[in-house]
Amino acid sequence: MHRRWTGPGRQSNEVESEDLRRLYVNGIYWAMGMESKIPEKADVSYVGRDWKASEFGRGTYRKGLKPSDYAIR
Repeated sequence: MHRRWTGPGRQSNEVESEDLRRLYVNGIYWAMGMESKIPEKADVSYVGRDWKASEFGRGTYRKGLKPSDYAIR
């Protein structure tokens, strides 16, 4: 079985929506052939600390950040 799923790839602030995060989780379950295990209401809370989307648009680029700056501590 070959399945592919893609979600709406939009702005980072849309990931603040619990419903959209649940759509991603459910889509991943489906793509792995595990739709029978999709929870009634998956826990889609942020892991670690509170997360807030960065602003996007002109002049909002944050220079000098590395992937390690986003590590869960």
